[in-house]
Amino acid sequence: MSQIVTELTGVPRTLLLPLRGRAEEQANSHPLFQDPLAVEWLKLAGWDQELEKFYSKSAKAGSIVVAIRTYQHDQIASGHIANHSHPVVVELGAGLSSRFHRIGQNAYRWFEVDLPMVTELRSKLDTQTEQHQFISASVMDFDWMNNLPNVEPE
Repeated sequence: MSQIVTELTGVPRTLLLPLRGRAEEQANSHPLFQDPLAVEWLKLAGWDQELEKFYSKSAKAGSIVVAIRTYQHDQIASGHIANHSHPVVVELGAGLSSRFHRIGQNAYRWFEVDLPMVTELRSKLDTQTEQHQFISASVMDFDWMNNLPNVEPE
């Protein structure tokens, strides 16, 4: 696949920051998590040079923070999945998170909610399935919740 032209503006543009942090974590000799998609997606989406001013000031510290936060959130979501028979995960402001691919294969359903501009980009990099779906909506507009399927309580 060739590089995708991304025209992200505003807040959606910042999704490249954690994506780069997760990709850079993969270069460590003992990464906290395996995320080959972060490396692949960063190559495909490209790096927005205007973000360099935010990234380069604290690149090493920022990458460490992203790695630790990613690891912790993976642990929390993994615990939820392990402790429920039909676990549903809703990832708000998902950006280009690859958490589903790292830990979500045993989730009953996994929804990634983000702005239409972001889900459009995600759709060029990732594939929706019945188990793993993208919802184009602002997390501040609660109407998207009405479209979630009913899951029997445990």
